[in-house]
Amino acid sequence: MNMTVLVCILRHYVTTEPLRFRGTRDYTYSILSRCQWATDGSCLDDHRSVTSAIVDPQPVVLRVSGTNASSIHGEVMALIAAGLVISAHFSSTSHAVHSDHLQSIRLIEDIRSDTLPPNFWAHKPARSYYRWLGNVLSRAHDIRFTHVKAHSSASDAPSLLNRQADDAASSAHYRSSSFPLAPIPTFSLDNFSLWCPLVGFIENNVLQFITSRLSQQVSHRLFFDSNQRMPSPVAPRSPTFPYERSSAGYSAVVQLYARSGQLPTRGLLASRGMLSSCRCRFGCHAAESPDHIFNVCPTFDDFRRSTLADVHQKSIALLHGVTPHIRVQVLDVIPSLLSSSALLWPHGSNTWFLGHTPVIHHLCPLLSSRILCALSQLWHISFIHLAARIWGCVQRLSASY
Repeated sequence: MNMTVLVCILRHYVTTEPLRFRGTRDYTYSILSRCQWATDGSCLDDHRSVTSAIVDPQPVVLRVSGTNASSIHGEVMALIAAGLVISAHFSSTSHAVHSDHLQSIRLIEDIRSDTLPPNFWAHKPARSYYRWLGNVLSRAHDIRFTHVKAHSSASDAPSLLNRQADDAASSAHYRSSSFPLAPIPTFSLDNFSLWCPLVGFIENNVLQFITSRLSQQVSHRLFFDSNQRMPSPVAPRSPTFPYERSSAGYSAVVQLYARSGQLPTRGLLASRGMLSSCRCRFGCHAAESPDHIFNVCPTFDDFRRSTLADVHQKSIALLHGVTPHIRVQVLDVIPSLLSSSALLWPHGSNTWFLGHTPVIHHLCPLLSSRILCALSQLWHISFIHLAARIWGCVQRLSASY
């Protein structure tokens, strides 16, 4: 039933527009043989998007559902789609399918030679898709699957088709609603398979998945029970160097007291009956809380401005390889890092002094995960150093009174 649905989707979706590769030159059906196909899969980790594309030479794109899918699912789904379409529409002639996924090509050879051990599928990633592919291969004897080198500048037909398949699969992430979802191979799953809403079926690393989900639940509880002093579960992981390997540990000590709610501000000391007034020691007409000291108190405006200038310069170096448009987007965010912008701090308060970094992936969705992680670590280190600098100044000025 799933195979019939897929064939109907592909039959409906095949286009008739002329093929265009990257560059300025057009290639049409008259150049490439209809007996040659190319497949490719793509995974965009930032959005957990997986796509599959087949080219004959016109592109046909499918989306693989579930956030647990990976690039392997996309590659194998593309091979399955090619086998089904060729079997359904071009079974009278021999066809060649080119793929740059060497692992799948070698596995196809092993399946056809019947050399796989009995327990081969026990721990294989995406094994339900591979089982589906094996079922397709058992009825597609005239299809030849070959490997083609990826990202090659060669001008032969397999390389041209592979580049077109790669273009189709990669560009589909940014207009995914335009493409149909591939059926889920429930008929080839294990007899007992773990399933999770919004994630899909989990075929491998079940213990790791369960541990990760439990860790997320504990992180959410700690985040809200601590009045948001603990890091947000969706925030990038903080660097460990300032806490484990730094020769000067004052920043880590300030973070320990701040995140545990034990930083001895006048507001905290007054609430414990140790002071008669909670008013800011620097003359502000406000209670002295961590938020006031680090975010509001004008005594430390120069510290904040110098930190933002330093962050700006270091961020420019990290953004050296990105497009000018994305670079401008990120740099425009930096002046607001120490403000309480609802776009940057969706929980309503700016908690940079706790080492938290703002959420910017929704403001700069095209920024790669690598750059996002590098920016987050840079900002985290700058934030905890600024917090230590401000609190050290508070202690020195208090001692001089």
